[in-house]
Amino acid sequence: MLAEAVEDLTGHEVLLAESGAAAIEACASHPGGVELLVTDVMMPEMNGLELLERLRQTRPGLEAIFVSGLTEQNLKREGLLPENVPFLHKPFDLDALTALVSERLAGRSPAPAEASPKPLATYRYQLDADDRIVFVSDAWLAFAVQNDAPGLTREAVLGRPIWDFITGPSTRQIYEHLHEETRARQRVLTVPFRCDSPDRRRFMELELRSLPDGFIQADSRLLREEQRSPVDALRVSVERTDEFVDTCSLCRRVREDHDWAEIEDLVLRGLFHEPGPPQFTHTTCPDCEERVRDTLAGRE
Repeated sequence: MLAEAVEDLTGHEVLLAESGAAAIEACASHPGGVELLVTDVMMPEMNGLELLERLRQTRPGLEAIFVSGLTEQNLKREGLLPENVPFLHKPFDLDALTALVSERLAGRSPAPAEASPKPLATYRYQLDADDRIVFVSDAWLAFAVQNDAPGLTREAVLGRPIWDFITGPSTRQIYEHLHEETRARQRVLTVPFRCDSPDRRRFMELELRSLPDGFIQADSRLLREEQRSPVDALRVSVERTDEFVDTCSLCRRVREDHDWAEIEDLVLRGLFHEPGPPQFTHTTCPDCEERVRDTLAGRE
């Protein structure tokens, strides 16, 4: 009845699904486009946020509306309600739902003009009070495969300290400070970073949010991508020399003497060609260190 009423009032076709898995199947088999997801937040096997992340892997621009009998405050505290997803508290009336559906599909967002750009994708993991990984989303696992790390399966990462995957003492120190500040002051911290592949630059941000019992939720958001000519020096399988060169873990620039430069610039100047690229050691450049200090001090 509700689906038929929404169809009649908005003019949009509605696909019904009784579970997250059924929704994924319905979207995959539907011959037309799917523009909006309306879902309960709390469902067995897969919650609403996990469902949205799964669907956005193939539909990055998918809009969403979350509904729940739980309060908006509780859902945000548990990290289950993203800032850019509108929410309806149950019970709600049909007029409220149809108005929100029409608004989202018309592209009219209630977000302020200066809001952050809408992420293309979100990759989530959660840590316990001892910084051990207790959750990774499907999108996080798929992103690992895209970055030539197919061995990072759930079985391989769950229960392990996050420090097994963060290299370089200065980079680890930065993350330790971010985790400490997130837990101690119940703050949400956001740090920009890059996660590049050989043929593209990925501009991202990491949001750290405090959860109950000392847990932390980390959302890595993909903000934009830029294509570039493939950089062989960034390929995982390439044979490397015995030389070591510093690269910044956050902005991905490479140290050259006392300066930091984009790796493409160094390649164009003839570096990293013969007999092969160097091995990269991970550290943090002065610009990124200052940016993190500003974040910790509340000067974002």
